[in-house]
Amino acid sequence: MRKIDKDGNLLIVQDSGIYLKLTSELIPRKIFTLNDGKVIKYVKKSNVMQRPHPMIGFNYYALQMIQDFSQFRDKNIYIYYRNKIYKIDSFRILNHKEFLYFKKEGFELQCFYPIKLLEGNEYSR
Repeated sequence: MRKIDKDGNLLIVQDSGIYLKLTSELIPRKIFTLNDGKVIKYVKKSNVMQRPHPMIGFNYYALQMIQDFSQFRDKNIYIYYRNKIYKIDSFRILNHKEFLYFKKEGFELQCFYPIKLLEGNEYSR
């Protein structure tokens, strides 16, 4: 599955993950991993937005794609962060998102989810 924005950027869904291919870059960025029907996001501590409070960034259009397409039966995002796994419904992320000051156009649009909302959502396999 592929979607293209007005700037020629692509969101690509393959068996291994969801990728963002920007026209300005040669290699697509893997933004989500797909494994056994689950959508997984690996978050490094260095990739956490610290202002105004700690938040994790998500591609806004990828979250919408997960919600809209029946190919994604499990609408949860499994977030691997600090040696823990959190299970958050993608709809909940969209409902609690914040847009910040950068990457506001096309498929680069980022929304942010507060880390404090991960509490109580730990997932054990």
